[in-house]
Amino acid sequence: MDKTPVKVLLTGGGTGGHITPLLAVAHKLKQKQPNAQITYVGERGGKFAAMTDGQAVFDEQKQIFAGKFRRYHGESWLTRVLDIKTLLLNVRDFFYVGFGFIESIFLLKKVKPDVILLKGGFVGMPIGLAAAALKIPFITHDSDALPGLANRLVARWARYHATGMPASFYSYPKEATRYVGVLVSEKYQPVTAKDQAAFREELHIPADAAVLMVTGGSLGSQAINQAIKSILPDLKKAVPALFVVHQTGRGKMYEIPDTTSWLDVQPLLQDMHRY
Repeated sequence: MDKTPVKVLLTGGGTGGHITPLLAVAHKLKQKQPNAQITYVGERGGKFAAMTDGQAVFDEQKQIFAGKFRRYHGESWLTRVLDIKTLLLNVRDFFYVGFGFIESIFLLKKVKPDVILLKGGFVGMPIGLAAAALKIPFITHDSDALPGLANRLVARWARYHATGMPASFYSYPKEATRYVGVLVSEKYQPVTAKDQAAFREELHIPADAAVLMVTGGSLGSQAINQAIKSILPDLKKAVPALFVVHQTGRGKMYEIPDTTSWLDVQPLLQDMHRY
């Protein structure tokens, strides 16, 4: 008689860096246990919903309200207080977290997952709080040495903390911390010299170019974008063979002259490994 299939709920989002590892986990789970029932929960109206749309590896996909706490490195408290737009967005998103928590309670009661994986990002907070309230075991995963805010807030109720860096980098309880590394899909393999040559030809990058990749993550960084844009002429003078690939983040593109063949500016790269 077949065993009852395990039910796994995966959640994470806010950036593409939270979603791609979950896809890797889902594919691996299906390899190990083809009958596993995998539910993905993302942000309602999220910017990166296209990354999971049509993914057959998920048996079910759901969306909930979620809110983020916006804070910007280097800003003074006075600047934050006077930033009315950000304050209003934070107030709105505070209520989104509440709505998301209520949605999560009903969702978890319906799905009845055996275990939940929180990859980080603000979508995980309502799910984590609901899981704690319903006493459903969940695991957090942090790719970075500094855990994100959502994982930190729900950490006290997590069964285990999976980490991308050695356990000594984190303040989680040592007995509940497991160093597993960064979650990467098996489709990503080391690039050989032959692969690199083929990719450069496809991407119209000179074979002898010194390639500089600039990224502020899938959401981008306006500060990094402006800094890079301002120093590009000096960089090119210093390194004549330079070819720059700049992922700016959606909504943060900037114009470049048509004659600038050594600069490739894109809002979001789905195939960054080819560069």
